[in-house]
Amino acid sequence: EISGVDALSCSLDLHLDRANVSKEMNLLWKNGALIKIYGKPVYYLDYQSLTTHYPDSFFPSIINKGESITNLKI
Repeated sequence: EISGVDALSCSLDLHLDRANVSKEMNLLWKNGALIKIYGKPVYYLDYQSLTTHYPDSFFPSIINKGESITNLKI
């Protein structure tokens, strides 16, 4: 099962505006540091953590909500 973090949770934890956190998370995603999980809300996974745990696997930059991560690993 895919889990991740969303902008609202991060903004509450960091005591920052959700819109600013969302903007930064999207920037990190565009730079390849995060993987985006589409849905409502949008969740993000840390790319480096996944590739550390699964070094011989490929992960796309976008995952659809409800998709199994075991089906994505190559």
